[in-house]
Amino acid sequence: MKTLKEYDINYDISKMYDIDELREFCILPLEQNELYIIVAVTDLGYNEKIRKFFKKPIKPFLSTKNDILFELDNLSIKQKLFELSKDILIQTSENIIKIFVDKILNFAVISSASDIHIETLSDALIFRFRVDGVLVQFFRFSINIYPMISTIMKLYANLDITKRRLPQNGRFSLKEFENYDFRISTMPTISGESIVIRLLEKNFDKFYLDRVGFSDSSLSIIKDKMTLTQGMILVTGPTGSGKTTTLYSMIKELKNTNKKIITIEDPVEYKIDNITQISVNYELELTYGEILKNILRQDPDILLIGEIRDAQSLRSAIAAAMTGHLVLATVHTNDAISTIHRLIDLESESFLIASVLKCIIAQRLVRILCTNCKDSEIRGCKECNQTGYKSRTIISEVLDINDELSHLISQKASTFDMKQSALKNGFISISEDGMDKVSQNLTTQEELFLAIKS
Repeated sequence: MKTLKEYDINYDISKMYDIDELREFCILPLEQNELYIIVAVTDLGYNEKIRKFFKKPIKPFLSTKNDILFELDNLSIKQKLFELSKDILIQTSENIIKIFVDKILNFAVISSASDIHIETLSDALIFRFRVDGVLVQFFRFSINIYPMISTIMKLYANLDITKRRLPQNGRFSLKEFENYDFRISTMPTISGESIVIRLLEKNFDKFYLDRVGFSDSSLSIIKDKMTLTQGMILVTGPTGSGKTTTLYSMIKELKNTNKKIITIEDPVEYKIDNITQISVNYELELTYGEILKNILRQDPDILLIGEIRDAQSLRSAIAAAMTGHLVLATVHTNDAISTIHRLIDLESESFLIASVLKCIIAQRLVRILCTNCKDSEIRGCKECNQTGYKSRTIISEVLDINDELSHLISQKASTFDMKQSALKNGFISISEDGMDKVSQNLTTQEELFLAIKS
């Protein structure tokens, strides 16, 4: 059955009606002809008052309340974009196309989107925004405007506008969005081309370790380990679990010390004053391993390594951590304890790992209940795109590598023995931290389940 998001809505029709009345009735006109008007309704038993409102026969299109309200939110912006999309096809004016693209970018910014997905279907061009980690379709237009939109996007990023069968990557900034950088990726697909734009806010001041979402006990352990002059602190979790935010928040606190900080990232997402940042470049064979082999000659006090992904990068990180450097790094593992065995699997001596490892932070992101509507009977409002959630926080477990645990690591003890030792010393699992946030009515069990499962 066709949903409202799959419908090619004619937004010109809604201009003829009062938005407050449309919201009151929870209805949305979709298209019309000489005989009738197609209207999205929540109940096929719509009343006579709605019939009189449209003054012509109605053909109902059954939808959900949240989907209709979502379309009615920011209706004036959608109407303007619909109008511009038609103008693009008529005039093919570069100025009109730029206005259209800039309005999309601006709407993504005010919607707190982290990414814009521009996808070609057989009969439509859709724009989906990733908001709080979830992809939401915001716009649907004629597929015929795609070539013009694609060209402007590529010109912004100095990409080759003639290449449609090969992937391209680039970045751009616009004076209208001085606080943002945009990273763009194009990819050929079986239905055309896909474009994804990452929105990167330049504001480094937004990172605060106290606001990431750690419990008081976890935060105490992390801050204590950050005072060390050497050793290794690892942050682990799947892609999109907030590892970069945690690392940058730690770097922001350490930045205020008289230390030389060097970061190795793939790619550099946020430019930070007074910190040396190096971007991995595989085309130039500037890999993590190659950089790490030479990095100590730069006399760093603190190293941030974007990811330990192989034996070579682990050996270099351990060498740095053993010779008077504090190393912060990420690893892709599911939890804190399994991270230890992952390091051992990367062919490093267990006694070396035991000597340098100081703390492991495992985390996931969960959406926070929208404060504007979480106490309503039915969750969902304009503030949260009718989802019931607004913003995100982490759930985490922080493993303090004390002397007892360090000894177990050197002995290659089992996961069970290591966990028992950690629990004995007050270790709180990621599930327990999540349940605590559920009990505080910050998030829901559904969100916790999805996060743990990832």
